[in-house]
Amino acid sequence: AYGFDNRYVLDAGLGADWFRAVPAVDLDSEEALPRISELSVHPCVTGVRFFGMTGQRRWIRAGRLRGALERAHAAGLAAVVTVEEADLSQLAEAVAEASGPVVLDHCGFPTYREGVISAEAPVLQFAPMPQVYLKVTSHNFEHCGDRGEILLQQLTREFGADRILWGSDYPQSSRDYGGCVTAGEVACRHLSNRDKSAVLAGNTARLFFHRLPDGETIRRRVTTALRPLAEALAADGYVIGVEYEEDGGVVVTLDPTPEACPECLMPEAYLRDWATEQLVRSRIELSVTIRYPEERH
Repeated sequence: AYGFDNRYVLDAGLGADWFRAVPAVDLDSEEALPRISELSVHPCVTGVRFFGMTGQRRWIRAGRLRGALERAHAAGLAAVVTVEEADLSQLAEAVAEASGPVVLDHCGFPTYREGVISAEAPVLQFAPMPQVYLKVTSHNFEHCGDRGEILLQQLTREFGADRILWGSDYPQSSRDYGGCVTAGEVACRHLSNRDKSAVLAGNTARLFFHRLPDGETIRRRVTTALRPLAEALAADGYVIGVEYEEDGGVVVTLDPTPEACPECLMPEAYLRDWATEQLVRSRIELSVTIRYPEERH
């Protein structure tokens, strides 16, 4: 169950607009960073999960999280970190430097005291970091003695309602899915309608469905998505560049190297259609303009 072969989930999400996947990446593998880049162009992937609950977990001690977060956020992905409470402090520095959202799964599996997270729990040190979110789940509710309402009061006070994401943990919960939903709703009943909506659905939608990256993130995502095009043009001696326009489009420039072959370049319309197709497959809906070298005009 806790492996890193995500093919079934990724295939299941193809063609479903409502489906998003957060596949797990093995940070103990030498191929971890290339794998993050590869996953980032899949149509339904909007995040990656770094799982440290089983196996050797060498990546935690080896300080590999920093590079993984940089790669994920550069590709426009949210990061979900699933580690035991004892490991959180080792990751705090890397998380503090993260440029994008980091979700701590199951609130970092904290120690509880009378229905709330213990004041000494490492997870609370992340409260001042605005990029850090907590996923509170049925697992948390069960381990705090089903005093979920008290727990949510603490979490929204420490982190704010806009940084809390409810998760069912189904089917690993002792409840059926309906019971998980009910437990979440009961835990949120003290919140305002606005904050309840944010915790139960809105924050998840913002991070994994409707998040609008900044211009630099878009540029990097577009560059990743256009890798097949870049490789084809490199064979003809051209390097592509990507310029993001604030009006919602991208300009793909073709810069010749000394080995460039102007006669080998494909027609502009063909390149534009190919680039647009690659972007659509990567969930990037932007208009594309191809800018040829000056000698072609």
